[in-house]
Amino acid sequence: MEDLDLKLSAKEINSKEFQATDGGYDALQVDKYLDLVVNDYIAFEQYSNHMRKIIEQYEELKKTCERYKNKLSEVEYQKALLQEELDVLKQNEGLTSSNIELLQRISVLEHALYNLGKDPSKIK
Repeated sequence: MEDLDLKLSAKEINSKEFQATDGGYDALQVDKYLDLVVNDYIAFEQYSNHMRKIIEQYEELKKTCERYKNKLSEVEYQKALLQEELDVLKQNEGLTSSNIELLQRISVLEHALYNLGKDPSKIK
């Protein structure tokens, strides 16, 4: 919002003097002055309402930011857990391929024993 365009300061309002006429103050002069005062208060009220809305929006954004920070912490924690699981799987991958190689080797040896007429399940 643009700068507050007040026509009067508190000092000007306080020190304003009106010219006296036969029946008192000049009503038109007082009325114009009061119109300025009223317009300033209207402008101030609009500005104040606008600032209040901005502050409310700011507070909501702070809450939203805090929620996202918490969510980010949760995601980072989950990422760390998944990374640990991935590391374990990578370590086990080597073991699994070694196990497969061993099973293939056993199968070849069992096949060779069958060809020699020996039953591998009866060997102790």
